[in-house]
Parts: sequence; structure tokens; C-alpha cells
Amino acid sequence: MAVSLIVLLYVTARIGHDLAGTAGSVALIGVYLGIEAILFWSTRRRA
Repeated sequence: MAVSLIVLLYVTARIGHDLAGTAGSVALIGVYLGIEAILFWSTRRRA
């Protein structure tokens, strides 16, 4: 599971870099980490 998350993070960074350079990469990584945090917290509350 960790490998798939790392791959998704890498792909997100590459797409962001292709679209808007370093700023785009940082912005999309922030969005990605935010979504992961929301998913983690929402599943954590149910358990």
C-alpha cells in the first residue's frame, strides 16, 4: 500500500510540474495530502 501512495504522490508531482512548474507541483502535492488526510480522518472516526 505504501508503494502505491508513493507512486500516486510522484505522478501528482510530475503532472503539477508539467502544468505549472515547481509552484504547480507544490500546489498539487498539497491538495493530494489534504485529500489523504480527509480520507484518513473519515475512516478513523468510523472505526
